[in-house]
Amino acid sequence: MIRGLYTAASGLKTSANNIDVVGNNITNSSTFGFKKDGVVNGSFDQYMTYKIGNDPIEDIGGMTYGVTLEDVYTQYEQGAFKQTGNALDFAIEGNGFFTVQTADGQKKLTRNGQFFLDQNGYLTDAAGNMVLDNAGPIKVGNCDISVSQTGEIFADGESVGQLLITCPADLSTLVKQEGTLFSYNGGQTTAFQGIIRQGVLESSNVDITDEMTELMAYSRSYQSCSQIIKMIDQITEKAVNEIARL
Repeated sequence: MIRGLYTAASGLKTSANNIDVVGNNITNSSTFGFKKDGVVNGSFDQYMTYKIGNDPIEDIGGMTYGVTLEDVYTQYEQGAFKQTGNALDFAIEGNGFFTVQTADGQKKLTRNGQFFLDQNGYLTDAAGNMVLDNAGPIKVGNCDISVSQTGEIFADGESVGQLLITCPADLSTLVKQEGTLFSYNGGQTTAFQGIIRQGVLESSNVDITDEMTELMAYSRSYQSCSQIIKMIDQITEKAVNEIARL
């Protein structure tokens, strides 16, 4: 009976974790450049069970102590493109990430190309992180801006920088941060083979219908495990009361 309680509790915890992941995907379904997360569920190690009291002891099969969330991984499939007409909106068609610098000097990667100009004329993201080229932050001033397909930025027709597009060779080395940022340990990269599109933003790759379906399934699992725990608790309480009467 106690074993069943542990099994149901593991299912309850795993379902709650799965709901958190799916809920975050749904919350960010309208966030430009967001990459959805998926989950890998598994079971605890299997144990053999035996029937004792007879000679010889009888093997009656295997069992586990329930399920666990083994991994949360990011899916990097490209999202759909949305035309905005804004000269400071960029999208990457193909592999690679824009490179930005946070206030503490760290370099981060993002697929969200919704950029702005700060009071000093530097190109930034919505959080104020500086957009980088190979030489550092890109300053464009208050000029008319155009961007080539290779990422070269022109202000009033004059080249002022080249968007630094980082293409990690192994996407599993990226660590998801707050919002649409990823940290990167500086491992091996590949050459950028895609194109930069101006006046366009990449939408989230979240399919809201799929996520809602997943959410309902995990919610049902959570409710079922909760009911099982409640039933085991009631049975245990009844057994204790019966023993007390003896």
